[in-house]
Amino acid sequence: MATTSKKTTTSSQSRRNGSSSSNGSATPAAGTAALFEALGESAEALFSASKSSAERAYRLSQTALADIQAGQQDAITLARKWVEAPLDLLGWYTAIIET
Repeated sequence: MATTSKKTTTSSQSRRNGSSSSNGSATPAAGTAALFEALGESAEALFSASKSSAERAYRLSQTALADIQAGQQDAITLARKWVEAPLDLLGWYTAIIET
């Protein structure tokens, strides 16, 4: 009779600790696999965010370069107008408005 009581106590203790194998609970290997799967997913999310950030930065720099080039061309046009007629204020004003 004492043995039956001891088995019942051991069985209930193992259920409380989560180590009962008869109810199909997760094994440590499954927990490790889930951990590494979550780590892999978070790394992929970081890589994806980094890639899209780099793409946005590239588009921004291309736009900035295009604006700088356009500004440079406008400055060259204005300088050309000034060299052609340095005292022509009306021509200067017209060139500034056009650019």
